[in-house]
Amino acid sequence: MENISYKWSKFIRNTISFLLISAIPKFGSIILIPLCTSILTTSEYGEGDIIVTAATLMTTTMTLCVSDGVFRYIVSGKHNKNEALSVGIIVTLVAIACSAGIVAFVHSAGILDKHNNYLWYGFLCFAVMSINRIEAYYHKGDDNTRIIKKASVVQSISLLSFTILFLVVLKIGLQGYLLAVILSYVTADVVMLTSKRFINSICCFSWNRSLAVAILSYSIPMVFSAIAWWINNVSDRYILLYLNGPAIVGVYAVSSKIPSIVSVLYMGIINAFQISTISDTEKEDGDGFWKDVYESTSVFLLAICMILIVVNIWIAKLLFSKDFFDGWRYAPILICAAFFKSVGDMCLSVTMKERRSGLHALIVSSAAVLNIIGNIILIPKYSAYGAAFSTLGSFFLMWFIAYTHASRYFSSRMNTTFIAMSSIFLVGEMLIGCFGSSLFIVQVILFAVFMVFSFPYIKDIFERIMHRKETI
Repeated sequence: MENISYKWSKFIRNTISFLLISAIPKFGSIILIPLCTSILTTSEYGEGDIIVTAATLMTTTMTLCVSDGVFRYIVSGKHNKNEALSVGIIVTLVAIACSAGIVAFVHSAGILDKHNNYLWYGFLCFAVMSINRIEAYYHKGDDNTRIIKKASVVQSISLLSFTILFLVVLKIGLQGYLLAVILSYVTADVVMLTSKRFINSICCFSWNRSLAVAILSYSIPMVFSAIAWWINNVSDRYILLYLNGPAIVGVYAVSSKIPSIVSVLYMGIINAFQISTISDTEKEDGDGFWKDVYESTSVFLLAICMILIVVNIWIAKLLFSKDFFDGWRYAPILICAAFFKSVGDMCLSVTMKERRSGLHALIVSSAAVLNIIGNIILIPKYSAYGAAFSTLGSFFLMWFIAYTHASRYFSSRMNTTFIAMSSIFLVGEMLIGCFGSSLFIVQVILFAVFMVFSFPYIKDIFERIMHRKETI
């Protein structure tokens, strides 16, 4: 059994590693926003976003979420990692081959009419993303974050270079944007593929039928989770596309780039938390580690979200060009939604430890159902505002259900009064933020009150970070 000091040291170290992994490509894409929004029209940007998000969904559904299963069984340390990787590679390659056949049929039949030419771009996005996913999850489970960081740097540089080449030099518009995305993933795939550990595992290819059944038994229910996540994250864009056209989708998609800053921080934390949770052999939170991490993370993300809402309109002025500037209006709502998504996903880590992927899917699907209902009711009347509030409602529901399930693992009761008051602070900041900068002073005062209210937790976070070397 690991002592609490070692657990915190390991968690902080992994958080920093995964934060760099997620931050490098994300901030690279944020840097490109002014370039893309100044060259592409709102319709073109909206269409490109739809294609990439559809490919992202296929990356999980067509591969049966096998990468999640591979990661789960490698990180536990109880199974042969070479055999687990072999299962992942075979399922991924079969998925790519089947998808190629489906795309070829749809293309030849001309089913998508004027969008037919973009089918192969979508397929190539799916293929390179799928390969990237199985490679990254293998390295993450094998505690080889250095190669993932290296691949992230290469991908970001490639994306920047190819985007400039295709949009600025060659001026090929939407096709150039999609090619830049595809080729950036290709470079990252090559970097992770050439890792000595990965090559050795491939050379030791071995098919273990019982392990394959176990991995797929865990991963297949995760497909429903992936679909539900997709519904919660981006299905509103398709309804907006149908009802309002691609222009509003482009503005709405750009507005989500500000909340993506929260996602960068959240991805670093959740990856580290999942490793700590799954590799921990204890069935319950006997030493209070999970509870402390959850509370500290919640306060940290709350502070970041409130800061982003306060400076939202200035970020929009810096990043969004021309007609895209209206995206600031939806960002406060989406930032608030990003917070509940983050803390909800942390609570869902408990279901991964239990190997209850079915329960994981049920919780996320419940939120997805609310999201669909909200979109159908609100989007026709309130357009993008309706989509944003539907997303917020669905992630709040997901957090509430997941938290209720996970709280029984905490060694002591959570401070429910603090949780409720903190949520009120965030929602208040969000509502004020929707009015722009006219109530800036009120926003600053509200944030200052929150910081005073949360001071004990903030002090604890800094103390743990500053003393992490002493706890190794």
